[in-house]
Amino acid sequence: MAMIAVVAFESTFGNTRAVAEAIGRGLSAAGVSVRVQAIAETPARQLEAIDLLVVGAPVCRGHGTSEAMQTWLSRLPDGCGRPAAVFDTYFHKTLASDTVPPVTACLHERRWNLVVPPVSFVEQGPDQPLVWGEAGHAEAWGALVASSAAKVATP
Repeated sequence: MAMIAVVAFESTFGNTRAVAEAIGRGLSAAGVSVRVQAIAETPARQLEAIDLLVVGAPVCRGHGTSEAMQTWLSRLPDGCGRPAAVFDTYFHKTLASDTVPPVTACLHERRWNLVVPPVSFVEQGPDQPLVWGEAGHAEAWGALVASSAAKVATP
């Protein structure tokens, strides 16, 4: 039976959505049944029946995660050791990720098992497309997440 995954994301200008969709293609190519959904369309109860959770959001420049993401994270079910992964998108190479730490902390608190290190994907600027090659990078990362998750998936 195929692993079931959700790639849940928050996107301001559409780049995080584009990355989430590319990650979904990578997961799907690796044999994972995947749904790519905005956090607003991903109720906590839906996550109780999945095998893998991938969460992504844009870097918020010193603001951590958005209020919507914080609320969504606060409603996450207990992961019971199930695999998870985190990504973000940003448009300035020197901008440190302020999104990944609170998301990974919440996943750890709720007993989700991060199976790969968090990764950042680069965009050209606000309301501009991803840097060339980042969609392919996201697809490859999705396949890596699938492979790593399969090694630790709980029965």
